[in-house]
Amino acid sequence: MAVIIKLVERIGDNFGHPMKELFKLMTEIGAVGADTEINLDYSGAKFTHPFFTLPLLLLIRNKNQNEGFSIKIDNQFFNHSVASYMESISFPNMLTCDNKPLEEIESILESYSQKTYIPLINFPIGDDPHTNVVRDKFISHLNRLIRNIVEMDQINALYYMIDELISNIVHHAGRDKGYILAQNFPTKGYVDICIGDIGRTLLESYQQFENNRYGITTHSEAMHAALSGKSTKGGIDRGYGISTSTKMLCEGMNGRFFMFSGNSFTYINAHERDITEIKIPKVYWEGVLICMRIPHKTGTEFNYIDYTE
Repeated sequence: MAVIIKLVERIGDNFGHPMKELFKLMTEIGAVGADTEINLDYSGAKFTHPFFTLPLLLLIRNKNQNEGFSIKIDNQFFNHSVASYMESISFPNMLTCDNKPLEEIESILESYSQKTYIPLINFPIGDDPHTNVVRDKFISHLNRLIRNIVEMDQINALYYMIDELISNIVHHAGRDKGYILAQNFPTKGYVDICIGDIGRTLLESYQQFENNRYGITTHSEAMHAALSGKSTKGGIDRGYGISTSTKMLCEGMNGRFFMFSGNSFTYINAHERDITEIKIPKVYWEGVLICMRIPHKTGTEFNYIDYTE
């Protein structure tokens, strides 16, 4: 007999609300365990959000593929506007760039060029020539989509951050794929972007780099290292996207940043930079999850070049 878990009906504007609901869901799933089928009831949703929608699907995928769970969620919604929106962003199936010719990938992305959102879509992981070309095409079209859905002073900074953070996911993930979902909120004055994977944690990446060159033993230490600019790429000792991008986003643009990996997360804004080690059993992210809130407007003194390395 399946256990039914009812999902949150409305995600508020508060930046931390989606993460609170994600932690709650992880706890509930963990309490049921892998031996029982779980049905997630999302039918009552009245308002969805990228910071919950993408992590929800990645959580289900990881639990089913890697931890032996049987979790199901359907795309039936009582609210017609929610049903229409979820269908438009390709929930719950996602769009894929895997094993498709470049022309088809370009056609898929082009169909969203005039939208106010970037749908649930994955991008390839790997360093082979074909994957690199596909990823470059993907990032190029993403930039075009972003240019059309926002009107902001710092558009070049956003291009830079997307490129850096996707590259970071590509480097750290190590397996599976990278995923993205984004939504522009014109009346609220910001864009919310969620990027993630269910591959390696930051801790795994650091421990596998040059026989744990930095001597990192915990997820919170790994997160601190990433935010401090310690690289796992070799060569010069600087971070690969996260350190620079958080400074640019939060100090330069007054935005907000959240990153979750293993049992630790960080929340950063213009005045705070905290790393929290989670003590709640079963609340653990296999891979890296990043959420960014980017204001449409910044102060006239902002120049993204000041934050690049």
